[in-house]
Amino acid sequence: MKELVSGANFGKNDSESGDSGISISTADKLEIETEYGVVPAEVLLLNCRGEERRIFIVHRHHGNGKTTPPHLINYHANVKAAASCNPDVIISIQSVGAIDPNFPPGTVGMAEHTLDFCSDPVTFSNEDAHHADMTHHYPKHLRDLLRPILAKQSSSNLALDHVVSHMPGPQFETPAEIEAWSRLGATAASMTISPEA
Repeated sequence: MKELVSGANFGKNDSESGDSGISISTADKLEIETEYGVVPAEVLLLNCRGEERRIFIVHRHHGNGKTTPPHLINYHANVKAAASCNPDVIISIQSVGAIDPNFPPGTVGMAEHTLDFCSDPVTFSNEDAHHADMTHHYPKHLRDLLRPILAKQSSSNLALDHVVSHMPGPQFETPAEIEAWSRLGATAASMTISPEA
């Protein structure tokens, strides 16, 4: 059985099936305890042509009718909760603001790199210096698997790989900030991407 951790609520509790041979059902709701706090999560069972996989949905804004603003999200707890599920892969699903005109609202893209001059440090090594290599923090082999799927959603001019700028929120970016990020090569803006990377 394969495990996957995602960062969004699919919003469906009933089993779904169709001609694709795929069904999804909610198996369990749980609270994952970490040394940084408790994180609500759901376990979905994905049956794909007879092979069962578990998908852990970690509610990074802490679901259940509560929405934590981006600058108050407990990233340490969320990362520890995701890692405790022992996943084969972690996929973080985010809403972003589009900067590139070839990335219109309603389309799906992938982060290739981030630009972040605003975040406070998020580290698990406060006592000893450990320097995380951010050169390829979004694995190319996973992006290569997703790219052909995403390419089917729209025209060939659609931007799929993105440099995502990070602003901590909760306010939206100013026009001057968007212009500055664009000049630096950013194609999208996020309030949560960098601390999760």
